Amino acid sequence: MVIHGEIEGERGMSKIKSKKIVIIAVLILCFVVGEFLGIVPYLVARTVSSIYATIHYPERKLKFQSGEYAYGFGDYSVVYKDKDENNVNFMLTPKGFPVIVRWDSIKKDSIKD
Repeated sequence: MVIHGEIEGERGMSKIKSKKIVIIAVLILCFVVGEFLGIVPYLVARTVSSIYATIHYPERKLKFQSGEYAYGFGDYSVVYKDKDENNVNFMLTPKGFPVIVRWDSIKKDSIKD
């Protein structure tokens, strides 16, 4: 009886492990598909620009308006509006994982490394 119970317990653990593997595989697949469709870079650009705006310009109360890949520049362009309804633009790079703010319209200059 005890041996039978141990076998059942092992099967249960095996099922849990296989479910975890399937879930991880599905998440990786979603990430890869999102990367190819441009969903992941868009979300990264939006999140990074939001953090940048909050840290550097909290007094302007910037609100996200739009974001898109600017083919002419090879970077992501993100637009915010400030409390006076003025546009504020940021350019983020690189294309695949835009985590560096390359240009800031408030500073009107390229961000130095």
